[in-house]
Amino acid sequence: MLQFHIRKKIWRAVGLVAVFAVCFLMALVSDVRRMDDAKPAVAEISEDQLTTKVESAKKPNVIVLLSEAFWDPTLLNVEFSQDPIPFFRSLREKFPGGWMLSPMHGGGTANVEFEVLTGNSIRFLNKWNIAYEKNVTHPIESLATILNKQGYTSTAISPATHYIFNSSEVYNRLGFSQFISQEFFPRDFTGPYISDRAVVKQIIDKTTATSEPDFIFANTMENHYHYYPGKFKSNTIKVKSEMPGGSAGIVETLAQGLSGADHALQELVAHYAASDEPTIILFFGDHQPSLEKDYKVYREAGYLKDNDPEEWWKMYSTPFVMWDNFLPMNKQDWKMNASFLLPTLLEHAGIKGTPYTDFLLDLSKRMPIVPPDDANASIPIDGVAMAHYKQLQEQMLAEILPLTQPYVLGYTNFKVEQASIENRTLTVKGQGFGIGSAVMVNGEKLVTTWKDMNTLTAAVPPSMSNSVSPWTVQVKVYDDQQIEIAHTADFTFNR
Repeated sequence: MLQFHIRKKIWRAVGLVAVFAVCFLMALVSDVRRMDDAKPAVAEISEDQLTTKVESAKKPNVIVLLSEAFWDPTLLNVEFSQDPIPFFRSLREKFPGGWMLSPMHGGGTANVEFEVLTGNSIRFLNKWNIAYEKNVTHPIESLATILNKQGYTSTAISPATHYIFNSSEVYNRLGFSQFISQEFFPRDFTGPYISDRAVVKQIIDKTTATSEPDFIFANTMENHYHYYPGKFKSNTIKVKSEMPGGSAGIVETLAQGLSGADHALQELVAHYAASDEPTIILFFGDHQPSLEKDYKVYREAGYLKDNDPEEWWKMYSTPFVMWDNFLPMNKQDWKMNASFLLPTLLEHAGIKGTPYTDFLLDLSKRMPIVPPDDANASIPIDGVAMAHYKQLQEQMLAEILPLTQPYVLGYTNFKVEQASIENRTLTVKGQGFGIGSAVMVNGEKLVTTWKDMNTLTAAVPPSMSNSVSPWTVQVKVYDDQQIEIAHTADFTFNR
């Protein structure tokens, strides 16, 4: 695993890149508005609903939700006016879960995804690399390919731009058949990022639309760095502490972001608790939140001491839970490396793995926690087994799998269905219109206003008003660099 000082440099660099790259901030379309107050009431779930089991011979949906910087802030030596993550905590009282040792702190989400989706470990790779960019250069085995062979449809969902960490290429190489990126989301922001509730809606919509079992991998952005006061319209959870005011404000903002993640988790579980489709959900934090240089807020809150021998664990562990609606109740408390989540999930769900995941499962039971090489942790490590792990990983990454599944960036039902014009405003109706959508008429891009996922309006310039009918209308999707990434078929509009 990367040494502490190296990992700090990586997450600082990558984290800042991510902040600017994913902060689309609605520049693609006009009439942009924030929706900080648009949090609907989350359905309450009774204990009976939470633990009621579905009896079905169908294969279960598998949902893996990576929650940005999800962590338990009550570990800090501060007092909160209310628990920021009460629903997560209630799940952990009844369902399996625990703590995951992440390869990253404060950023570098792609490396965590790499470990969880493939079972491979960053510790065996070049310490300066982002695995998605340097190591997933061709199709390789992943949780998606494993499930595809068992009749699943695999979909990746991310509220970040399609190109960050080369995601649109990587998800294809990992075996996903569809990738819904930020450009295809509705305009639903909480603070500077797309809301977690919008991600949950995408997950629910996808599983509702298909008859076959679904594998969904999704990540979130609402709780992404930064945590300065003012990020959200208001912080509803107050902090009482001996920390300087600036640090207390950072913790309050973090608590607000975590509360949003907790509400999204509750909404997700509420849906499947009421569903007759067997479903298992793995929910986890990718890395701990970045609370300023040299762990400043962690230190001021009394969580991390100078020369703390437990730094390798305190600063790199995140909580996770596995909820389901079809398995016998079997609460377990685990601690494990991120790369061991994959085999553990397969075993817990009763899904057949591969010889590689079987090896990882056995290794995880013998050595659930493998600390960084420089941690000086008093945990015995089987050097022979780790050498074998490295050898198998190298073989896995060297093998080039065939790309057999179709792959779509965006929606398969992306289309224009009708158009109308009034007072030089063209209204276009259709399906799959995300915030990156722009109306094209006879090849000319018009100033477009996003209304909803089925409606766009565009201002018709005077030069076009008297042009000869019919018009060729099309909707194209552009990223924040104004690069076209998808388009509908042509629609003929007779005025």
